Amino acid sequence: MIMKKVSLLIKAICCFAAMWAAAPLSAQDGGMGLWSSIGLEKDLPKGMNAGIEAEYRLRDGLSATDRWSIGASLSKRLYRNAAKTFNVRAELGYKFINAVRPEETKFKSDGFSIEDVLYDYNILSEYWQNRHRLSATLSASYELGRFKFSVKERYQYTYESESECGREKHRFELDEEKLENQGIVEAREMPVEKDIKTNAADSKQVLRSRLQASYNIPHWKYDPFVSYELFNGLDSGFDLRKMRVNAGVDFSFNKKHYFKLSYLWQDNSDDDEPAGAAVCIGYTFSF
Repeated sequence: MIMKKVSLLIKAICCFAAMWAAAPLSAQDGGMGLWSSIGLEKDLPKGMNAGIEAEYRLRDGLSATDRWSIGASLSKRLYRNAAKTFNVRAELGYKFINAVRPEETKFKSDGFSIEDVLYDYNILSEYWQNRHRLSATLSASYELGRFKFSVKERYQYTYESESECGREKHRFELDEEKLENQGIVEAREMPVEKDIKTNAADSKQVLRSRLQASYNIPHWKYDPFVSYELFNGLDSGFDLRKMRVNAGVDFSFNKKHYFKLSYLWQDNSDDDEPAGAAVCIGYTFSF
C-alpha cells in the first residue's frame, strides 16, 4: 500500500513538472506564473470561521513580480442538513493588493502600428498600484458518496488608488518638402518628451461564478479537484471578462495543516493578472 501511494505521488509530481515545462508554450503573455499563499484559519462558535492570508505572485516565466496582497475574511455556515452532506456558507472579505502595471505602449490613432511613421504613440513605464478589494460570497456544497460538488458566487468590488508613472511622448512631423516635390509620404520623429502621467482613481465591480468537483480517494490524503470559473463585469453590461480553469490536489495533515497544489489557466489578461498558465501553491494552518 505504501509503495502504491508513493507511486501515485511520484506520478502527480511528474504531471505537474510536465505542465510547468509546457506552460510557456500556451501562455499568451509570455511565460509561466507562480501564485503562492500562506494563511491562518480559526474555527469560531456557531459555525463561524475567521482567516487571514498573504499572497505573492510571479509572472513572465517567474522573472518578474506580478503582485502581493494581504487580506482577511469572516464566514458563517447558514445551513447544514442532518446528514452533513449539504452546506451553505456566506463570507465577507477584504484584501489589500499592491500590483505591478507593466510597461505599455499606447497609440494615438487606433489601428496603426509604430511602423506607420505618421502616427504618434506614448510609452508608459512600469509602476506599482494600490488596490482595496471588498467581496461578498455565497457558496453551497453537496457530498455524493466520495464526490463533492460546490458552487460559489462572489461579488467583488475593487478600488484602484490614484497613481503616477513615467511617460515618453513620441511624436512625428510630416516632411512637407518631400511630399510636395517628390510625392513621398515621410515623417521624422521629433525629440522625445518625458513627463509624469497621473492615473486617476478608478473602481471595478465583478461577479465571479465558480463550479468545482472533487473526489476523496479511499485511504489517501491527496484529493483531486477541478474547477471552472467565469468573471463578469457588473459595471460594463455584464460582459464576460475572462474564464479560468484550475485543477490540482488538496491534502492535509493532523487536521491542522492544509496544502493545495494546482495548475491554473485563464484566457484573457486584465488588471488583476496576465492571461496564460500558473502553478498555485498554498498552505493554511487551522486551529
